[in-house]
This record gives sequence, structure tokens and C-alpha cells, in this order.
Amino acid sequence: MINRFHHLKYSQVAILGFVVVKLILAHHYSFPEWASLGFIVLSLAIVILASSRKEKE
Repeated sequence: MINRFHHLKYSQVAILGFVVVKLILAHHYSFPEWASLGFIVLSLAIVILASSRKEKE
């Protein structure tokens, strides 16, 4: 199953980068929970779509 998601590593990098930025800015700005969850869902959705398109080719 994991072999089907060719671009998963890019999504992981984006999510971890978002977490790092969120932790750095935590003392100055509070991110809403929906923004964090939305970013994670959007990132994974883009990876699923990109991987499924690559699989068709």
C-alpha cells in the first residue's frame, strides 16, 4: 500500500515544516486548531491526488 504513494515524503516534509514554524511562532501567535488540521488534510489530499495521477501514467 505504501508503494502507491510516491510523493508521500514531500507531504511529510511540508507537515513537519509547518509544525516547526508553528512551534517557533507559538509565543507570538496562536494558530487555530482548524488551520493545523486543514493544512494536514490538504497536504495529504494533494499527495493522494498526485500519486494517483502518476499511477495512471
